[in-house]
Amino acid sequence: MKKLGKILLTLLCITAGLVLLVVVWWNVSSYLNKKRQQREVAQYTKHCDSLQVITEQPEIGFSSFDSADISILHFQILRNNRIVGDTTVKNSFNYISKEKDYFRLNIPFKVFLKTDTIVVTTNENLKFYIAGFHYDVETHYSMFGYVGIGDCALSKDCVINKCVSGNGTILRYMAWTDSAQATRKELIPPNTEN
Repeated sequence: MKKLGKILLTLLCITAGLVLLVVVWWNVSSYLNKKRQQREVAQYTKHCDSLQVITEQPEIGFSSFDSADISILHFQILRNNRIVGDTTVKNSFNYISKEKDYFRLNIPFKVFLKTDTIVVTTNENLKFYIAGFHYDVETHYSMFGYVGIGDCALSKDCVINKCVSGNGTILRYMAWTDSAQATRKELIPPNTEN
């Protein structure tokens, strides 16, 4: 009986040691992987920040609008306080919600500068100034954690009428009219971008 107890205790200690070894290995591996990720993301962020031209057509959303209010949208590229691109889009939505209170479409310009401002004007002459376009580093993960860097991906974050929008959605209350633009600028909190 004592011999069986010693064998069971030895097996239990070996099993506990193996479990402890796996836990330590997992934690060290995760820590080293996280450090590698931070280092690679920091290096690749410099590359993404150096890209000055947006070659994708970012998707923007409209919320709290009637479809008639945004059936025709006028888009302009504002660069150095001058209009350098101009187009009108009619009923070109990629997505319309069932309730018809949320719409998505792509900005109609195939190429523009990261520093440009896209001006969207609705039927009611409500203006939305969209800026702050940038690229983020795309990272890849597997079941066991970080695998590596992908490429620069256009961020959905942007600034709409001086308000940060996490998913590029334009809300009706954010609107400016030409006459109200100057007074609205004074109401913007100082910690917002652009």
